[in-house]
Amino acid sequence: MGQIELGDRWTEPTVEDRPPARSWLATRSVRLGALLALLLATMSAAGTGPARISAVTIPARLGTSVVSGVDQLFLIDPVDPATDSRQQVSAYRLPGGEPLWRVRMPVPGPLGGHTLIGDTLVLTSDWGSVAPRRTVGVDTATGAISWRRTASFDAVSAYGDVLLWTPDADTTGAGVAAGEEIPAGFGMWTPGTLEAIAPDSGAVRWSVKLPAGAVHDYTGPTDETAGWFDGPLPERAMIGLPGGRIEVRDLGSGQVVRSAELPAPEAGGVGSWPPAAVGDLLLRPEGARSLTAYGLERFERRWTIDWDTDRDPWPQPCGAVLCAFRRTGGVRVLDPATGAVRWSDDRWSTLHSVGPYLIGSDQARQQPAPGLSVLDPGTGRVLGDLGAWQVLGLLSDGAAPTNGSTDGGSSEGAGGPGGPRLIGFRTGQDGRTLVAAVDLATASTRPLAVLPGISGDCRYAHGVLVCRRLDATIGVWRLPV
Repeated sequence: MGQIELGDRWTEPTVEDRPPARSWLATRSVRLGALLALLLATMSAAGTGPARISAVTIPARLGTSVVSGVDQLFLIDPVDPATDSRQQVSAYRLPGGEPLWRVRMPVPGPLGGHTLIGDTLVLTSDWGSVAPRRTVGVDTATGAISWRRTASFDAVSAYGDVLLWTPDADTTGAGVAAGEEIPAGFGMWTPGTLEAIAPDSGAVRWSVKLPAGAVHDYTGPTDETAGWFDGPLPERAMIGLPGGRIEVRDLGSGQVVRSAELPAPEAGGVGSWPPAAVGDLLLRPEGARSLTAYGLERFERRWTIDWDTDRDPWPQPCGAVLCAFRRTGGVRVLDPATGAVRWSDDRWSTLHSVGPYLIGSDQARQQPAPGLSVLDPGTGRVLGDLGAWQVLGLLSDGAAPTNGSTDGGSSEGAGGPGGPRLIGFRTGQDGRTLVAAVDLATASTRPLAVLPGISGDCRYAHGVLVCRRLDATIGVWRLPV
């Protein structure tokens, strides 16, 4: 197997060692840059500045996708129709960057979806790609192809299985057979097979056949402290069948554990919005402009509220509350017990649950990075301004960093004696990128590194920062967290 040359190891100087950068920017920008440099220098003099860290450079080209594991880095090259229609995947050891293996995928076309599950890298066709979609499992130790399927990757279950969806027909159209009537209120999906397979071998654990017009969704244990990077994996599948029947299946066995015959959707209901599992609720459109919530345990009706699906997508869990974002901007936060609006605000473009807080992104402050604030979930009151950060992951005091991966890393949540901290970065007008730990309880930051020549495409897991440089190569740093 040919070896990929590794870039030279080099040491990143601290900000004090670097000569002042020349700038042609306006006077105001120069003053802001000088202020940032002075702030960093002051923090460094006080012993809180970025530590000296070394970096490894790995060759890559534009369009290469990056997946980080506990001790491996995977690069997925883009398709080059001029040479080969199959993508190439390369693996490197972390944090040293030593090349491990390189393999070309056995199927043509782009595999844009990447998920790391234990010792298996799962690659799947983009949803926008031409059918049939394909999914491939790669052994991370050797690069050997463990299995391949003509199916779409759906999810990873709490039992560690890969969930695949295989349609009976081409899904590029509506997918409903000619003359077949689908009741209003349910998604017009093709018939197909939902199955769970072992990630290492591709062996089928269980499968279930779904008819035309059926929809499925996933739900897991309700955890009010889980959120942005540490949400629980699904334990159950919710299946809505034509006519109103709802089944809840255990994802470990595929068996039906609960079912109910709910009222059939009314004529004139919102056919483009199928029922959905949201936390411990089943949300379903009933009537032209209403939304009803049922409990997924006993299927009792919890509440019904007015809902305009032309304006508002389904609410989503935000820790202990539900967040409903408007297409025109802003959010309504609902009480999941009653459906009542607790508070609303046009300011926030996104809200994420982290420990006991919500983190809001101010849609009026998106450059050079999203302006983030800490909010009280119950009232929407702003508890602190975090500044502008691109968030990479979550770090708990005394715990390993977590970024929502399923590769066996720690996902201990946002607790800990010091409270939840985020790992974020932002690039200044002088081109240097500041990486810092952001404490949510105190709205304070601790600089970890200042890096030059970063394009902004970064990821962080297990103490290792991986960023794309401006020349398309990949830089790897172990952060002093």
